[in-house]
Amino acid sequence: MSYNTFRETLVAFAEELEKVLNVFEVFLKTHDINYARELPFLLTRTGMVFHGEFTEYSHSVLARSLLEAGSKVRERVGIMEERGVTSEDLEYFRDIYNVFMHIYLSIKSGEYEECFHKMMEKRETGKRVKGDLS
Repeated sequence: MSYNTFRETLVAFAEELEKVLNVFEVFLKTHDINYARELPFLLTRTGMVFHGEFTEYSHSVLARSLLEAGSKVRERVGIMEERGVTSEDLEYFRDIYNVFMHIYLSIKSGEYEECFHKMMEKRETGKRVKGDLS
């Protein structure tokens, strides 16, 4: 596993995530359901594109988070299409946006990668300790 390769994957992921966040922002400003309709596709596509790459690093949580969000947003959009957009819907979308914006900013700052490598070192140390019978 190469740190550069993981870094490159994170950078590419952040670029795609930024596109998703931009659509969230437009929806949250305009309340135009047409933008909300785009989000399940964007979230799911981004999750699918990166799932394999992150799985190679035993770190599929980012991709799986997008896949799950895509599914939940799809459900919510269906409800919104029936009854219109409510303040609760906007709060729901804002919460999802905030989670992914936090992830995006931590990737851009390098914090995410740093924490990932610390976690992987702890995993490796734990494996050595468990396997050490001396």
